[in-house]
Amino acid sequence: MKIKFKHLTIIFTVLSLLVIFSWIVANQTEKEMRDNLYTQTVLSAKSVNVNVLKKLTGTARDINLAEYKELKTQFANMLTADSDLHFIYLMGVKPNGKVFFYVDDKPDGTKECSPPGSPYDEVPKEFIRVFKTGKPTVEGPSADSWGDYTSGCAPIIDPKTGKTIAIFAIDFNANNWYWLIAAKAALPVGLIFAFSLGLISMLISIQRGKQLKE
Repeated sequence: MKIKFKHLTIIFTVLSLLVIFSWIVANQTEKEMRDNLYTQTVLSAKSVNVNVLKKLTGTARDINLAEYKELKTQFANMLTADSDLHFIYLMGVKPNGKVFFYVDDKPDGTKECSPPGSPYDEVPKEFIRVFKTGKPTVEGPSADSWGDYTSGCAPIIDPKTGKTIAIFAIDFNANNWYWLIAAKAALPVGLIFAFSLGLISMLISIQRGKQLKE
């Protein structure tokens, strides 16, 4: 059975439109996810008590402070509430521009924990921009020694001075990020794919019926 050229053209056109539609849906889905991560990061940053933060020194001595433990518990609870998140942490910037960790959600002494005062030498440039401009952002997916992540970052601003005194960040595992995009885009893309298969099958059936008549 031969398929006419015009039918091949239709099939090719349908498949091309399917690819374009899939790309549009995936991009729109990722944009929505980035917007959601942005909003989540900003709201979470606002929940950080500035007066508690000011008690931290950004050194190993903070481990014994009640304020440090309070923030660590708060971040751990945030992480527990959303299984898609991987890492929540608070950073400071020294006068020489070096970024360091204040506190994160991991238990002290564990492999993933970043002790207070430890440097973050692989900090994304977008994080530095947040500290300088006071404007939140979502960056990535990008990789560092800890893994591959999409990260939301927001400033912690001192209401008395209006200055950014720390950076709050949330990491979203990149593998989960891509899988979530695929899962959310699967339904509309699947429906269009099924419609395309039905259309192609119908064209083949019509062509076959004509050949049988002949």
